[in-house]
Amino acid sequence: MTTSKQEPVKALIYVSQRWVDDTGAGEIFRSANVNPDRLNLVIPATHFNISDHNFVEIVFWPPALADQPVKSLKVFIPKQAITLIVELKSPDALPVLGYKA
Repeated sequence: MTTSKQEPVKALIYVSQRWVDDTGAGEIFRSANVNPDRLNLVIPATHFNISDHNFVEIVFWPPALADQPVKSLKVFIPKQAITLIVELKSPDALPVLGYKA
């Protein structure tokens, strides 16, 4: 799996649907979601950093920004809103996990 800029996806970030709804950023996050599950959105990230005590930093390329000058977003999500991070050593692992490559 790659982004619109052909950057490889490094991780799948599972974000609480409730947190997304509460922030009002649903359109941006839902456009990048690769999971039909209603409890969590799964965001393919080209970069992530968990070193902060309170937040997870991710970079992702939401399709909702495809026609905009800025194509990617760097966001800081509270750790309590993250339910799972699947780090990918290779995008070839995505089909095994049930996602399209």
